[in-house]
This record gives sequence, C-alpha cells and structure tokens, in this order.
Amino acid sequence: MSTVDVIIGTYNQECYIAQALESALSQNTKFPVTIHVADDCSTDKTPEIVQSYYERYSDRIIPALDTKNRGLFDKDRMFLQLIRDSRADYIALLEGDDYWTDPYKLQIQVDYLDTHPDCAISFHNAIMKNEDDDSKSCKFHTGEIEPIIDIAKLINKNFIPTASSVFKKTALSTIPDQFYKLTTGDWFLHLLLIQHGTADYIDKVMSVYRIHSGGIARDRVRIHDSVIKMFRYFSDHLSSDLAPVLHEAIKKHSSLLIEELIKRITQLMEWGKYRQAADCFETIQDTVVEFKQVLIDLELKTCIKKARKEIANNNIAIAEKNLFDALNIAEMSEKTRCDFVLALGDCYRISNNCEKEKILYLNEIASGKITKLSKFGPLLRLGSLLTADKDFSAAENAYEECLKINNIPESKLIDALLALSLCRKKQGNFQQAMQDLIGIKNLDSLSEKQKFQIHFNLGDIYKTNNELENAINSFSKCIKIESISSEMYCDASLSLARCYKQQGKTQQAMNELIRIAEFDTLNEKLTYQIHFNLGDIYKTNNELEKAIENFEKCIKIESISTEMRCEAVLSLARCHKQQGKTQQAMKELIRIAEFDTLNEKLTYQIYFNLGDIYKTNNELEKAIESFKKCIKFKSISTEMHLEAALSLGLCYDRLNLFDLSNDIYQEALMKPITNIYKYKTLLRLGVIRTNQCIYSEAISILQEAASINDIPEKEKPHALKALDNAKKLQRRQFVSS
Repeated sequence: MSTVDVIIGTYNQECYIAQALESALSQNTKFPVTIHVADDCSTDKTPEIVQSYYERYSDRIIPALDTKNRGLFDKDRMFLQLIRDSRADYIALLEGDDYWTDPYKLQIQVDYLDTHPDCAISFHNAIMKNEDDDSKSCKFHTGEIEPIIDIAKLINKNFIPTASSVFKKTALSTIPDQFYKLTTGDWFLHLLLIQHGTADYIDKVMSVYRIHSGGIARDRVRIHDSVIKMFRYFSDHLSSDLAPVLHEAIKKHSSLLIEELIKRITQLMEWGKYRQAADCFETIQDTVVEFKQVLIDLELKTCIKKARKEIANNNIAIAEKNLFDALNIAEMSEKTRCDFVLALGDCYRISNNCEKEKILYLNEIASGKITKLSKFGPLLRLGSLLTADKDFSAAENAYEECLKINNIPESKLIDALLALSLCRKKQGNFQQAMQDLIGIKNLDSLSEKQKFQIHFNLGDIYKTNNELENAINSFSKCIKIESISSEMYCDASLSLARCYKQQGKTQQAMNELIRIAEFDTLNEKLTYQIHFNLGDIYKTNNELEKAIENFEKCIKIESISTEMRCEAVLSLARCHKQQGKTQQAMKELIRIAEFDTLNEKLTYQIYFNLGDIYKTNNELEKAIESFKKCIKFKSISTEMHLEAALSLGLCYDRLNLFDLSNDIYQEALMKPITNIYKYKTLLRLGVIRTNQCIYSEAISILQEAASINDIPEKEKPHALKALDNAKKLQRRQFVSS
C-alpha cells in the first residue's frame, strides 16, 4: 500500500492555516496519510493554531515548530528538511495560505501515479484567489493543457500550482545548494523532479492558490531575477539539447526584469528616491551584461551541437573544425568549456587516438579552467582511459576524485561508483568490486541502464568465481529489465548461455544462443560471440557439421579483430581434425600461423594443434618444430608449457631419441606441477627406461606413477599396464641370462 506525506509550510498565516489543515484532514483515502506542519517561527498565532490541531489529531498531524525564523533561503528550514527526510512513497505539498477543495484529491492523484510508472509528478488545475480583489480571481489554467508535460514545456512556463502537486519521493534524489538561494522554490523543484519522469495533468480543479499582499509572488523584480539565476543553473546541469529552450527563457525573463526595473525607477524618481533609482540602473546594466554572456554561450553551444551531429555521422574532421571555431568566438563559461572538452575527447576516441584524449583531460583538469561539478565528466572519461591502459591505481584516483565533488546528481554518483567497481573488477579485486555493486544495487534512483550494469557486472564476478547459480540469477535479472537495448539484452543472454555451458547444461545454453542469434540489429562483435559459442557447444556435442557452419559464419564477419578471426579459424581446424580431415585442418592452421600480431596464447594453440596433426600423420620432424615453438613462449601457463613439452618428448621417443626426451621429462619433474602432469611425465619416463632395458629403474618410476591419486579414472590403467610390461620384460631378461 502506498504512503503519503502531506507537507505544509507556514509563516505568519494565522488567517489561513486552519483552512489549509482542514482541507488536508478532510481527504478520503485508502492509504495512510501523515500531515507534517513546518512553522518558520511565526510571530502571530499560527503556532498556537497548529498546536491546537495537533492536540485534536495527534495520530494524523506532526508539528515541526522552529524556534528560529530561517526564511526561504535557509537550508535548515523545517519545510525543506521534511521534504528531504520523508520516507513516504509520495509527497503532497501545501502552503499554509492555500487549501484543497476536493476530498478525493490525494486518492485520485496517487491512483494515477501508481498506474503510470513513467510519471514523476501529478498536478491539476487550481483557482487563483485574489484576496485583495476577488473580481480578479480566476482559474490557474484557463485554456487547454496537454495531459503530459515534458521538461522543455516546463522550462517555458511553470504549469504546476504548488498545492496541486503530488510527486514520487524517489524522483527527488538530491536538492542542489542553488535551490536554497532562490525564490522560485516550486518551479525549481518541479524542474528537478521532471528529470526523472513526466509531469502529468489531471483536468480538474482541486485546490485554491491565494494571492495576497503578504505573498512573495507580488515582488516581480525578485521573481524574474531568481528565474534567470535558476535557468543559468540548469544551463550548466541539463543536456545541451535544451540549451536553446533555456536561453530563450533567460532572454524572456531578462526582458521582463528590465521592464519591471524601469517601472520601479520611474516610481522611485516620482517619489524623489534618486539613490535607490540609481541602484536600479546598475541592476539593469548587470542584467544586460549577463544577457550578452547568454547570447555568446548560445553561439558557442550551437557550434558544439553542430560538432556533435558531425561526430554522430563519423565526420570527425568537420566536427573538430566546428569545435575549434567555437574556441575563437569568446571565452567559454565553465560548463560550456566542459561540453567542448568532452566533444573533442569523443573526436579523439573515434579516431582511436586514446593517448591524445587522455592528455586532453589531464591538461584541462590541471589548467583549472574546469572545476567542481564541471570536472566530473572529464574525470570519469579519464578514469575509463586509465582503466583500459591497466593503470588501475591512477584510474581509482580519478573515480575517487569524482566522488568527492559536492552536489553531483545521484545518477552521476552511481555512474562513478559503477566505473570504480569495474576498475576494481578488471584488476582482480573481485571482493571489493562486489561490495561496491551490492552497496548501490538497492538505491531507488537507479536508471534501468544502471540496474542492468550492476547486475551484469555482479553476474560476471560470480561467473569468474565459479558461483554459477548466483551468476545465472544476476544475468536473468538483466534480461527482465524491459527498457534495455537489444544489444544489452543479447549480451546478458550470451553470458547466461556461457554459465549454462560451464555447468554442462548444453541444451539450455544452446536454446539461449539460438534465440538471440535471430536478432538482426546486433553489432558484428556480438554476432561473432553468439556464433562462436554456438559452434563450441556443437563441437562439444560432436555435431561437427553444425559447429563448422557457425565457425564459418564467424570468419565471414568483416569488422572483427585479427585475433577473433584466428580464434574462429583455429576452432574450425579442430573440427576438421576431429572429423579426420587433417589436410583441411592443417591448411587452415598454416594460413593463420603467418599472422604476426597475435597474442602468445593464441599463437601457442595454433602451433600446438599443428604439431598434434603432424604427430598424428607421423611427420615427426615438423611436429618437433611446432612443439619447440610452443615451449619458447614466455607468457603461457605452466600447464600449457608442460603439455607442449610432453608432446615434444613423445615425438623424440618415437624417433628413439631417448636422451632428448629424458632431459625434457626430468626438467618437467623439477617444476611445481599438478598430479595429472606428474603422472603423465613419470609414465613417459618409465616407458623410456623400459625401452632402454633399464627395467629396475622403469619399475620404480612406474610404481610412483601408479601411486598418484586424484587423476582421471581413464588414465590409471596406462601406468599399471606399462608397469606390468616392464616387470614381464625384466623377468624375461632374468630367465634368458
């Protein structure tokens, strides 16, 4: 069941507060409603009236009576504290001089919000009641209003009377400091909320908004000044796509402010207050200077916006020209400078000039031209580049600097925490990365994309740690998130399939892969991974024709890396080898063995498989050459080195070059090796001693091999058979002598 906090703010409203309280108490709802009343240390009888209502309705009203008058601009004002600290699902605001007229208002709005998850704030029409002249009273909205208001429309006009709003608490992640400095509280609040959803209109009059001599709304100069400052703030914090709308709004309110100031100057001069009139002239001058900067900013942002369009079309040279044209217009504001830097960074990234991009961010941050909140974007990008360079310590420092910036929106804070956890994951610090992700996964303000990233990265860590059930649970959560892109969905499905494959549930893995293989909007890298994993499962199931078909699809994808192509060719060759088509397999492997840009692990696998085919075909000299190349690689694992060494030793054995194979096996036994490799090495060495007719030593070595535990059951008979053979030959030698 939903919960609602009604928050009433009041100061010196003894004539009106009772009506506001009665209208809140009269609400008929199916859910619990708590009425909080914040009095800002009124000097009239408002506190006594509030207290008397509390005594009668102590189960429904909670008074918050301040002992200090803090005014509208104080962060610690009780009214604002109550909004910040609310734990309800929804908040309904009501000023102490306004009141509600419909007893079902809250029920209507909460029902709407419950059934419209994309809506952040619900509002309705109201009566504007002029206390000084009732003939001027009218509806707040006299014309037709669109049912759904987006942020651009709300910038143009504050459609929402304060007493009409009910909003989701989760939509109000943080309240920036600028909010507390302005008299546009409700409009500012609505613009913060609408960043997390829509503002939806209910065409019904359900409240009264009072206009009277004691209200703030009468001071037009103060209002326009605050509105301009509010829009300047949002110019620095909203998407650059909204720049034209914001600048148009600033232009409009700058003109209205100048108009109001001229009226005030005329009035002051008529009253003989020349000094105050001169102060107003100075304010006009400041407004003109500020508006001039707005126009310059608009031109700069237009250049940056043009550059962004060219970047989207991959016209990087034209994009860079637009950006450097912007540099020549005028000195940029900090926010515009940040937009410029990020756009230029995008140019460098798309041109694969990551080093130049990294230097750009480092220089800009060091220069001091971008500070505080503007630093966030470049720091986040810098952290990403440093993570890619495996400079994890420097990357962590960049992300931690992001987290130290004050007043960053929670969504950006989550982006930094996600990036930090990914950095820790990449350096193998899985425990810390997991703690980071678990710490943020239950935050209310997560976007769908952020939820996906959290569960995907958690799944990846669980998979690495072989906690496959937890991994499957995380990847399944990713798939259930509705608004993710096709590629994100397929990425999670692919990872889920890999978990099933790791568990040996090849049918479930195959079902996942076949389902997503049908998507035709995927990028080529993801398409490759789907077909590669499908091919691998078919190969495991010995469905070699289907495996070959999928690996051939991988090879035909044009934009994949050389290593990915070679990996698919290697797998294709293994299928041909498994079919007994060694000539085809060899042809594929020889073709990719010539690539000189491959990593050592992949090159090893190519030469090892070549060596294995040569060995099978009894081309032992060529096999020896291939296995020798494998042994020379420095970055391969001990197991890979031993596998190649044992294969090389076997080739020497077949050529009766026992001294060479003996050296290889003796060297292998001196290394810290697993039981299975120790078993195989001792078995080979025992067979050599048998072939050399050194039976007593052969029997001793083979007895040691047969005594090794924790080896596959199918391997055990080999040592016993070799031991039995050595003993028979020893007895025969003894009899003949």
